[in-house]
Amino acid sequence: YITVSDAPTAEQRDLLRVSVEIKFPVEVETVGAALRTLLSTQGLRLGITKSDDHRLVLARMMEQRLPDVHRTLGPMSLKDALETLAGPSWLLVYDPLNRLVSFEICQQKGGRK
Repeated sequence: YITVSDAPTAEQRDLLRVSVEIKFPVEVETVGAALRTLLSTQGLRLGITKSDDHRLVLARMMEQRLPDVHRTLGPMSLKDALETLAGPSWLLVYDPLNRLVSFEICQQKGGRK
């Protein structure tokens, strides 16, 4: 006998827990392009909010060249993939109501723990 659950999986309840594996095409050259590519396959969008100063700082991160070591990611959770692409100086912010993902600068010295 097999027991089948009629409840949603943890990944279906929390989209950031889904396991992803991706190899970015050569056209994806920046961190921002990589983030948008990754999110587009998961039904999420990249949101840029807050003040104009925050937008300028976030834009700098998004325009950074995608490191070769980040061209292939996974298998790992979507949350880990997003945090890896952004780097340790950024804190992932998720708005599940609007399915938006954004980043804020970590206030802790040395980035997130």
